[in-house]
Amino acid sequence: MKHKRKKSHKEERKHHKHRKKSRRGHLDKLPRSDRKRGKKFEQNKRLLHLAMASGFQATSSGSSTQCIDLDDDIMVVYDKNQEATQREKNTNRPKESKFCLTKPFDVKPLDIPLPPENWVSHSKRHTDSIRLQDIPLPPTPNTYERLRRESENDEDYEAKQQKRLLMDIRKWEPSEFGDKLQHQAGNSSKPLNNSFSIMSYNVLAQSLLEEHSHLYRRNDERALEWKVRSKVLWKEIIEADADILCLQEVQASHIDSFYSKLKDLGYSGKFKQRSTSNYDGCAIYFKTDKFKLIDMAPVEYYQYYKPGLSILDRYNIAIIVRLGLCGSHDSDDQIVVATTHLLYNPRRHDVKLAQTQVLLAELDRLAYIGLDKESGKPKYLPVIVTGDFNLKPNTPVYNLLVQGNLRYSGLAAKSLAEPCYGQALQEVLLPFELQIANSCQHLGLLLHRLKLENNGSRKEKVHISEVSKLYNSETYKSYQSYTLKQSTIPLLYEEDFCGRVEKGFLFHRFYFQSVYKHNKCLSSKWICEATTFQEDWVTVDYIFYSGALNKQTQQVEEGRLKLLSSYSLPSRGQCNELKSIPNLVCGSDHFSLMARFVLERDQSHEHKL
Repeated sequence: MKHKRKKSHKEERKHHKHRKKSRRGHLDKLPRSDRKRGKKFEQNKRLLHLAMASGFQATSSGSSTQCIDLDDDIMVVYDKNQEATQREKNTNRPKESKFCLTKPFDVKPLDIPLPPENWVSHSKRHTDSIRLQDIPLPPTPNTYERLRRESENDEDYEAKQQKRLLMDIRKWEPSEFGDKLQHQAGNSSKPLNNSFSIMSYNVLAQSLLEEHSHLYRRNDERALEWKVRSKVLWKEIIEADADILCLQEVQASHIDSFYSKLKDLGYSGKFKQRSTSNYDGCAIYFKTDKFKLIDMAPVEYYQYYKPGLSILDRYNIAIIVRLGLCGSHDSDDQIVVATTHLLYNPRRHDVKLAQTQVLLAELDRLAYIGLDKESGKPKYLPVIVTGDFNLKPNTPVYNLLVQGNLRYSGLAAKSLAEPCYGQALQEVLLPFELQIANSCQHLGLLLHRLKLENNGSRKEKVHISEVSKLYNSETYKSYQSYTLKQSTIPLLYEEDFCGRVEKGFLFHRFYFQSVYKHNKCLSSKWICEATTFQEDWVTVDYIFYSGALNKQTQQVEEGRLKLLSSYSLPSRGQCNELKSIPNLVCGSDHFSLMARFVLERDQSHEHKL
């Protein structure tokens, strides 16, 4: 009996052990041949529980009852609410959309139709396969409405995410003057007199995108198609609603098909195409109910028509317009706006410096209004210069614009780096034949102004060919006609007008300031702004506006043109969150720049509301 009791105790322990295992799962005590079918049963049972808990009803394929067939590999999952709606309409059962579900215990995928496509979280669904544990649980009362709202395609979802991120980053930030005006105005929404907004945007010509497609391998392929990009660019332009549009890399073939639609928005504009076989250029559009065109000047930086002018052998261009406020005939209500696209080559800053000197000389020609009676220095209309300069802040060319002078002799010949360890730049940047002084002025124009001052007249007009040695394909039919015309005009010497001339030194009197500070402090940390990606997120696009020199303090300050606010740029870290541009909300590989100004008619610093 003792032996039998021991055996009975052993059987009881074995039976207890099997019962304990059954609580964890009955699969372990099944035979090897049935274990696979048992796991499949557990998997299907779990799917049925999660699907029904999320508001879905599960039935086996070909059956209308709730059951699980172990021999059937297909489980049909559909929405209860949708089925009830179909019953009311006396129609057939709704169609099921199929997904591929990866079994947690098996390598092979199990084809299971699941609820609508975006039911699984976008952040988790990288392929067409999902896991059981990725099914959302617990459900919400409005599961069906949530699924309906999330049934949008991936493009709309990604665009909304990027749009939300950009809206958090890019906002209008008032300047010190604009903030002061807001406090003075209080809650009043009355618009300021003579205020306007301007937008500068490198829109990326589609031909250049396709020619350099290797630069956009990281981008979403959908966002690179012109059909998609054109819609995104158009939406950006409409939302900006700027009074002046300054655009770079405008494709010539899109002028009549795409940019002509700006006329329906009340814009009129001028376009300048790059020379030779280039298919893009720069354009300036302005609202006709705000401004009227008074004068216009296309600028071609290519002047390599004979030996000695090789520093200006690149086909970059600029365009300058002189605008007046509608309803006014006073020169106090005029401004000069320019946009340009300088050479990209990061190793040829000497070419960019020469192009900038040519641009400043043309700005002097269009913005000049006379001499200051007290100082005897030239007076100019307010000037705004925008564009893609392809240079970073605090580089020599940038310093020439914002500081008003640059000593370039002794700098490295091409990079303008300091100190110079190789060949240094010569003391004369532009050849003598171009007749542009170190003061960034045309020598022929200086002579003409001197004659007008002696005669006491300021309204006599002269043809550009008589005061400028620059070649322009719109003025001359060919290089031969240009050479023939210029051969009749004698060359002038800068010393005849300015006395002793300091070589290797450039200066101008526009007193430019940048709308953006390029570096700003957030949460006690200094961050760098960025406008595009060139091996890294950098700033190469700018909006400069002219100021005035305070005669007492000798400091540069705002003149008649005052900055009200600017549209903030993202930092480098924020750009990394966007991953790459162009995307579904930014139609170009550059960010747009925007600013708001007010044009004062007097010289006081207090604006009359």
